[in-house]
Parts: sequence; C-alpha cells; structure tokens
Amino acid sequence: MNRRQFVSSLGAVSLPVQASLAAPAEPVAPRSRVSLNGTWERRVNGVVVDRVEVPSSLRPSGFYRLERTFLLPKLAPNQRAFAHFEAVNYHGRVFVNGKEFGETLLFVPAEFDFTPHAREGVM
Repeated sequence: MNRRQFVSSLGAVSLPVQASLAAPAEPVAPRSRVSLNGTWERRVNGVVVDRVEVPSSLRPSGFYRLERTFLLPKLAPNQRAFAHFEAVNYHGRVFVNGKEFGETLLFVPAEFDFTPHAREGVM
C-alpha cells in the first residue's frame, strides 16, 4: 500500500443523532468544497521569494511560509468552515485570517474548524 492509498483509507463519518426511534433523521447535506490547490506564495521573512504549485513535493528548506487567498462562499447559519490537509511534507502551522488554528504532523491528514474567523469573500 503506498502513502496515497493509506491516506485515502483514513476518514471520519458523522451521522445525525435521532431524537427518538419514531422520528426519521434529516438527510445530511454533503460538504461543499473550495479547492486550495494551485499557486501559493512562498515567503521568507515576510517577503515573497517565489510561487509554488500545491500539491507538490517541496523538500524542507529552512523556515518559510506559504500563503494563499481564496473566495469563501457565504455560510448558512448552521454551516461550519474547515481547512483540511491530506498531508504536509514536514511541520506546518495553520493560520486563517491571521489566527493560528493548530499544527500539522508529518504525513498525517489534519482538519481545523475556522468558522468563528471565516469571512465571506476573499480570505
């Protein structure tokens, strides 16, 4: 089994909880997705040094930051916003709108709920 097959075999499922056996569960709407694949800016000490395509196989090469803006659709009152990473090649820290949400582990999928800091439009 290669790494991609291993990563895709991991997952989580959430199911609605029924109030009683007589009441049918409401259908769960599928997640909408905003792909963050594409061109990211690589910054060293706050200065853009180049642009890289993500996903990629960047080798660790000192401290740098990858940044990207994206368009976030308007969230309904009951929706939440997550940043999901299939894997990060080395150590990573996740920020959305300047707020840190956590760290990633080497080659382990990670997901961060950033709903309280989500803003409709360009992020």
